[in-house]
Amino acid sequence: MVRDVVGRALRELPERHQEIFFLRHYAGFTTAEIAQMLGLGAATVSTYLSSAKNRLGEWSSKQE
Repeated sequence: MVRDVVGRALRELPERHQEIFFLRHYAGFTTAEIAQMLGLGAATVSTYLSSAKNRLGEWSSKQE
């Protein structure tokens, strides 16, 4: 059930946010590894992760 809720919330994120969130939290890559894979700076990857977490928190608040 929780997995379904998280899955729905993740689908609400922009595609790049989903990709980076998945690589970090499900595939277990580091920020530096993700940055290298995607050709982005580590700070950019960190920004995407932070934004994704904020959006997921907002989505969660709306669902309660």
